[in-house]
Amino acid sequence: MKVGFIGTGRMGRAMARRLIEAGHELAVFNRTAAKAAELVQAGAKSAVSIARAAQQGDAVFKATGRKLVRVAGRVEHPLRI
Repeated sequence: MKVGFIGTGRMGRAMARRLIEAGHELAVFNRTAAKAAELVQAGAKSAVSIARAAQQGDAVFKATGRKLVRVAGRVEHPLRI
């Protein structure tokens, strides 16, 4: 299966590695390209954007952290805004 994978930090890298080992074709994107380098060496394709990673896959995985945003001087979780 072709899989788009977004977010290759600690958790995402482990999940993506298992998908590669299972024989799936991965297109990976990470904001910091160096974090995806290990997966590219293992056979994944590097995607230049989130959109490109998503377009490459029959399925898409997202393993990203929650980003806090500053609103009126306070730090808030985006889902609480």
